[in-house]
Amino acid sequence: MKRATTALLAVALLAAPTLGRGADGPAIDAEREYSPAYARCLKTGDAAKGVTVAMASCANLELGRQDKRLNAAYGAVMARLSPAAKQTLRDQQRAWIKRRDAECAENLTGGTIDMIERAECHLRKTTERAVELERMGAADTVTEVKSEARAFAHDGGAVDLLVIGPAAKTLYDRLPGPAKPSECGAAGLHKGDGRMTCVKLDTEHSCHVWLNPAKQSLTDAEDDDC
Repeated sequence: MKRATTALLAVALLAAPTLGRGADGPAIDAEREYSPAYARCLKTGDAAKGVTVAMASCANLELGRQDKRLNAAYGAVMARLSPAAKQTLRDQQRAWIKRRDAECAENLTGGTIDMIERAECHLRKTTERAVELERMGAADTVTEVKSEARAFAHDGGAVDLLVIGPAAKTLYDRLPGPAKPSECGAAGLHKGDGRMTCVKLDTEHSCHVWLNPAKQSLTDAEDDDC
């Protein structure tokens, strides 16, 4: 019964792949959030001529501005949270950084155009995250940070659902069997099997749940090289 309950919880999470992205609001148009200095940079010198290095330089300069904006918004939200909620937000931010880096590396080809592709991807995602945190900080009250789940589709049709925050702790606690060190040498204590694996590292929890969307059920994880 415990295993069935855990499976149902995981499937329910798939129906809402993103939870607790900060204060609710309209969709974020990153380009509208960029500074006027970025537009001026792109219209000046070699960047205006379409030179890759110059355009990438403009994007990286703007990335620095938006990164400062993100850090300021993150600090403002953290200052208003309880200790438990602070830890949850830290978990979410660390997971976001990993997702951003991975997603921005997906379509790189190894050519010089990668300079622009990577810079613009990091810029867009960093700006969107900065706005999310600003909206969270602008809320009348900030007392807790909700769980977050993010779905990653794979070629075979399976979906890897990454869960962090309180929901991940719930899954970790409900999984049967003792927690053990990873066979791959990864840090933390691990519980689960090929369909659902949760990790506890200090006070942080995260879970990977492999789902078959067509059947709304758990499925075996794709092969992974530790």
